[in-house]
Amino acid sequence: MAAAAALSTGALCAGLLATAVPAYADVTSNYYTIGQGTLTGVVATPASVSQNASTNFEVEFTAGTYLSGADDNFVLVQSSEALGLVPTNIYIVSGSCIQSGTAGTEGAGTAIIEGLTIELDSGCTIDAGSPVQVYFTADAPSSTGEFYFTVTTSGSALATSNVVAVGTSAGTLTASSYSYGESTTYTISGISLGAVTSGPAHGRHRWRHRSPQFLQWRGRLQRELHALRR
Repeated sequence: MAAAAALSTGALCAGLLATAVPAYADVTSNYYTIGQGTLTGVVATPASVSQNASTNFEVEFTAGTYLSGADDNFVLVQSSEALGLVPTNIYIVSGSCIQSGTAGTEGAGTAIIEGLTIELDSGCTIDAGSPVQVYFTADAPSSTGEFYFTVTTSGSALATSNVVAVGTSAGTLTASSYSYGESTTYTISGISLGAVTSGPAHGRHRWRHRSPQFLQWRGRLQRELHALRR
């Protein structure tokens, strides 16, 4: 009986040794995102604009996760206030990734007055921690005050930029003649007239304008006249 048990045990061990072979599996290296990375450092420039003025905007941020057009990733930039015109001249740049427009592997993307969605194309990859710049041209919001941009990506939650100030439209200085040495009439337009007072000066009424913008343009005009007299 003991001999039979020993034989059975030996046969079992022999069978296990005969069937045990090395295990192999194909392993593919890649970037993987677990949860959401933190998108940081959102900076919008310029920091101040004129209402309704055509402006070249730049929104920069640091990517929180690896992004790739091959993985159908996107970058979403939104404005807290509606822009004056739909963004154009759109670019996204990060390292070797330089992409024009909003279209990518996932679709055409979007560009509306509330912002833009850039679908990354197949040749665009952005490493986590890399700086990313989004460039576009649009008219500034029509109302004075402040606004900001927010940025979201496929793998990161929303982050907010600095505040951008919106001031009144800049004035325009023109001259009736630009010939050297000739008397001319200068016109400052595009500035609202406020805080205008009058008072006697040497037997005449002299109008005084206390608007900071008007004083700024008056100083520019005086400098240009001084340069012509030299």
